[in-house]
Amino acid sequence: MLSDDEQRASFEVVELSLLPPDRIERETPKPGSGRTCGCFHCRREWRRIAAVSVEVLEQGVDPLDREAVLAYAASSLSGDRDRLCLCSLFSDPIVVSPGEEVFTNGRHRTHAMRMAGVERAAIYTKAGER
Repeated sequence: MLSDDEQRASFEVVELSLLPPDRIERETPKPGSGRTCGCFHCRREWRRIAAVSVEVLEQGVDPLDREAVLAYAASSLSGDRDRLCLCSLFSDPIVVSPGEEVFTNGRHRTHAMRMAGVERAAIYTKAGER
């Protein structure tokens, strides 16, 4: 069992281009949606969610404290669903280390962020486990 400190140290800001391919097929978006993909995960405001995930780490907010993450997000993300997506990046994180060939978790959210043009996000890289 990992300690909280090991888990906290495993969150890093990562360039999504360094992660493996997500291998998720694009779905046809609804007409007029302005989105490049129509899958469920692509419906969120991932550019802003990812930016706030980076801010959480850079500002020293405890990524394991859901209430602290939500409080930080309150002024940055307007929708409840987007705030929950932010929390998911820490409570059910994307798990992959740069250079690995497969995801342990988070392919769909990574796909959605890539479709939205996100460059960096908070990722659980297992750094604290080494």
